[in-house]
Amino acid sequence: MSIAHIFIDEYGTPSLETEIQGVTPYFIYTGVVIEEETISQARVIHKQIIDKYFGGTHIKHKNIKNDDKGHMKRIKVLAEILRFNHYVTALIIDKEHLDSKGFEYPKSFVKFFNNLFSKQFINKYSEYHLYFDKFGRPEFQASLKKYMEEKGHGITLFSNNTYDIKDDI
Repeated sequence: MSIAHIFIDEYGTPSLETEIQGVTPYFIYTGVVIEEETISQARVIHKQIIDKYFGGTHIKHKNIKNDDKGHMKRIKVLAEILRFNHYVTALIIDKEHLDSKGFEYPKSFVKFFNNLFSKQFINKYSEYHLYFDKFGRPEFQASLKKYMEEKGHGITLFSNNTYDIKDDI
């Protein structure tokens, strides 16, 4: 087994009130998994992509227009990413099918699915490091980090796994 670095971002809103404008019917977690042997190369290529296509700023979908030029930019960025070994994993939640009352609370929603998405890495790697994009206020981030560590995604006597929240990963 090897060491993995998993960079995770979410799309959507945790609200179940999908009839309200701006509330998405799906909530999606996507993770890019890069093994330790490749992480240095991935960081170099990531920096090159940022400099070449994003003017040295963070990669954000809102910085790519939804037109032919924007689509070509996406294709070029994806071609650059193919220069290092990695894989992508996702969890797509169709909120229409959630029937537990607990999911009505956005904090519970995020904590539950954050853990559900992350569980796939337990026992798959000898060590893993989860990097989630910031979500919510600092108080919620601290409670989420504590929750995830309690669920086994932190350093223990038997593992060096880490869970971290980063800005614009």
